[in-house]
Amino acid sequence: MGTSGKFLALEGLGKTFQNENESKTVLEGVDLELAFRDCLAIVGPSGCGKTTLLLAIAGLLAPTTGAITFKNGSLRAPEHRIALVLQHYGLFPWKTVGANITLGARLQRIEVPEKRLRSVKKELDIEGLDHLYPAQLSGGQRQRVALARALLLNPLLLL
Repeated sequence: MGTSGKFLALEGLGKTFQNENESKTVLEGVDLELAFRDCLAIVGPSGCGKTTLLLAIAGLLAPTTGAITFKNGSLRAPEHRIALVLQHYGLFPWKTVGANITLGARLQRIEVPEKRLRSVKKELDIEGLDHLYPAQLSGGQRQRVALARALLLNPLLLL
């Protein structure tokens, strides 16, 4: 994708959760445009819909209203070129650091060159931790392991 034009666009995005007795609208009328390489921070109080918005952009949660466009195409399902790092990192406690980092690639049946794996670990200062488990890591190390898993596949968009 070039450096101009819409890379990601949200138009009138809304999400309402419903159960038998009530409904709760957590997103309403969200409009947003980002160009390639734009950086955006989404801030707000707990419960305001930040995670819901990220899940929708990642294609993991269908919006109730509105549309999401990614690289000029409608986004209606998970998109492998979009990576999401969850606030609690999504690491599996029974898997080693090495297995957690490569999990996404293995699930998508993508062969990652060893050079790429080494480069990501070096950049995030998590070399030599492959044999450890998440419980043996500091909070910052856990965060970098989750980030390594996301970056390993060269996503076009990191959430």
